[in-house]
Amino acid sequence: MVRMWRDSKILEIGEGTSEVQRMLIARELGLPG
Repeated sequence: MVRMWRDSKILEIGEGTSEVQRMLIARELGLPG
């Protein structure tokens, strides 16, 4: 049960990661976020 919950949390985080990474990269490059 806990493992399923943890895996689903990892998947949720994974789906949002690319968007967050783009924001972080844009900020580091000095581009508007």
